[in-house]
Amino acid sequence: MMALIDEWKSAPPSTRLACGLVFIVSLISVLFGLLNYPVIGHDAYVHLNWLDQFPRLFDQGIFYPRWLPDSFGGFGSPTFYFYAPLVYWIAGLLYFIGVHSPSTLYQTIQLGFSIASVFTAYILLRQMDGSRLRSLLGALVYSFLAYRFCDVYVRNALTEHAALAFLALIFLRFPDRLRSIAAYTIGWIGLLLTNLPIAYISVISVTVVLLAQRNYRKIPLQTISLVIAIAVSAIYLFPAFALRGLVHQRHLFDLPMRASQFGFALLDLFQSHFDWLRILSVATIIAALLPLLKKEGVRGWSRNGWRWLIAVTVFLQIPFISAPIWHSFPGMPFVQFSWRWNVVLLLALSAIFVKGDSKLVNCILIGLALVTLLSELTLSRNIFSHPPLPINAYRMDAPEYAPKWTSDDPNEVIAITQRRMSDASAVLLGITMPNDSVALISKLPTEWRFKVQLSRETQIRFHQYYWPYWKLHRDSTDIPLAPDPNGLASALLPAGQYAINLKLEESKIEIIGRTTSKAGLAILAILLIIACYRWITKEHVEHPVQVITRNV
Repeated sequence: MMALIDEWKSAPPSTRLACGLVFIVSLISVLFGLLNYPVIGHDAYVHLNWLDQFPRLFDQGIFYPRWLPDSFGGFGSPTFYFYAPLVYWIAGLLYFIGVHSPSTLYQTIQLGFSIASVFTAYILLRQMDGSRLRSLLGALVYSFLAYRFCDVYVRNALTEHAALAFLALIFLRFPDRLRSIAAYTIGWIGLLLTNLPIAYISVISVTVVLLAQRNYRKIPLQTISLVIAIAVSAIYLFPAFALRGLVHQRHLFDLPMRASQFGFALLDLFQSHFDWLRILSVATIIAALLPLLKKEGVRGWSRNGWRWLIAVTVFLQIPFISAPIWHSFPGMPFVQFSWRWNVVLLLALSAIFVKGDSKLVNCILIGLALVTLLSELTLSRNIFSHPPLPINAYRMDAPEYAPKWTSDDPNEVIAITQRRMSDASAVLLGITMPNDSVALISKLPTEWRFKVQLSRETQIRFHQYYWPYWKLHRDSTDIPLAPDPNGLASALLPAGQYAINLKLEESKIEIIGRTTSKAGLAILAILLIIACYRWITKEHVEHPVQVITRNV
């Protein structure tokens, strides 16, 4: 702490001013969370829905609740077959210790990952020979300013925000290859299990930096780390990719955000779509561009991977020019919005800041802090007004996670949900006799039991969307399920008195993914043990314990 104070005293006035403003902006961002700023942004309703259901199911003993039974008016949703689970596992643990409110869970998790982001970014920046003060300042810029503030309080992109705590780990440097692989693997696991678009951005970012630095020896280390991370994350990744054709995936790209295709903030502003998301995104682009305009030009970029990374990420946010790449480069459309690249710009800007005491960079940070401060002051009115949360009574889930047998029109899905959400758990269809009945005996998140009494073969419709891994059994006999025209599960039941079970079963790809993850975890454990052993023995060799003896 004393060293930090000494650096503050010796810093030039522009650095002090930048530090003061960044600290104030960071503190206000933390206070927003501590004061339970209402979760009312773009993705608020889905995250509040998931933060309510997933932790409750986790608390009931379902370690990985892939099916959310209360979504879409109780018809259910296969959300977590496709959505990254790490943040929600953490929410489940917090729920277990008594944090039950979805909004409180949101703020607790985002604050925790903000602190983790500061920590990992600080370690990275210190490795770049940055002073303690400048490294801390750079870490705060990366964790709280501009787009990062927008991510938490405007977009409510909880898992994207969480993923950014792991981004810095994949740029760390260690003299020991095993330690490098271990650190990179943890970083990649965190990225893959929190947010796949950010993981994709990270792959491109690391590639650009390593190629620009001509650091080809690290490419195999990163490749090995990524392969191990994919194995560890297979419990999520394998079903997510193998089953993606069973949902309306295309609805990822038709969100009602008044955004241009691929979310070009520059184009949106010119089309008069003014909000803090676009303003802060453009401010981040301008702030990152200015250090590139120094006198040495491109010649001064030799082996400066961070400058090349800024150039690439800014280019990808320029409308029209970069559009062909967004359409044709493999995987790029999956990123969805070009403004997501701003997280890389903030990290690169922080890396450039710690490497020198440039007045230009100090002024850039001052300007970025002032714009963020203005956004904080503008949005602070919501702390006291508490506007209504954008979550509805029938728990609409994200439209891209509706099973493919439902309507391709999200509005029609909503209409059917509203119209039939009060239906019984099972409804007999067609002409029935007076004593015919299907009575619900018990209902668990992954299994329903019914008592059936039918005088003849009858069609039945369940209060459940059809999903091929929900299976209907009568004793040891399978009864085929099929989707009705609205995508609801239906079956033809035989006459008689008997009990039936509607049960969610594991798919083969889930079993393969779980087995692969166990193998990956075993490899990771061995890797960490060896890396820790080498680090400890090296510390003992470099800093041997001094033994003090006395002559008696």
